[in-house]
Amino acid sequence: MKTHNKGSVTVEASLVVPLFLFFLFTVVKFYGMILAEARIHQALAEAAGYTAQYSYLEQQLRKEEHQYIAGNVGILLSQFRDYIGDDVWVENNVSGGRNGIVISKRTDVVNSKIFYAQADYSFGMDIPFLGTYRMRRTNVIKQKAFLGFEPGEEEDCYVFITPNQEVYHMRRDCTHLELKVRKTSGTAGLSPCRYCGRRKTGNYYIAKDGRVYHCNRDCSGLKRTVSRVRKKEVPGLGPCQRCGR
Repeated sequence: MKTHNKGSVTVEASLVVPLFLFFLFTVVKFYGMILAEARIHQALAEAAGYTAQYSYLEQQLRKEEHQYIAGNVGILLSQFRDYIGDDVWVENNVSGGRNGIVISKRTDVVNSKIFYAQADYSFGMDIPFLGTYRMRRTNVIKQKAFLGFEPGEEEDCYVFITPNQEVYHMRRDCTHLELKVRKTSGTAGLSPCRYCGRRKTGNYYIAKDGRVYHCNRDCSGLKRTVSRVRKKEVPGLGPCQRCGR
């Protein structure tokens, strides 16, 4: 008995395989976009907080009474670029890389002590037969300039806390919030990290007072969880000795 569908498998494969590869490419691309957006948001928040620290100094240098200077866009841009660095997710997903991110700053119309740090950029995706698709994005951080407190304002400010801590922090980059990690070649008495512990590199990383060793310094298990809350929401916590004064 003769069959007449010898080439059907080849035809089906030629149709299905490209669709599968396109779907896989799309998933990977969107995953990269999510990571790039998170990296931009984090860098913008850090840069805005750093810029806020210079507002008081700039106000004093200008010697303008009752004239609040809510952040300097030059400092904001410089710090943003330092924080973002040559991040691989940003470079591979944002059109133009970090140079394609436009940083701007505007002052709040109600409270001149508050400014908004804004990042405008677009994601580029090359779609076969259709060309390049651009997705415009905007990331905004609301930040209060460090110009002192008016009566009643202090309890309404934002602070940073970590789980199971007894103090709050006024600055996200406080050194007490940095997880102290040491490098070692021995793992006796330690358990492997469930994320990166299966790799055998010869060099391992251990957090202070930790019981787990890591094979990757950038492992998510070595990241500390930091939450940003209003000070009035944590009445039982005292100020950090380093940044809470």
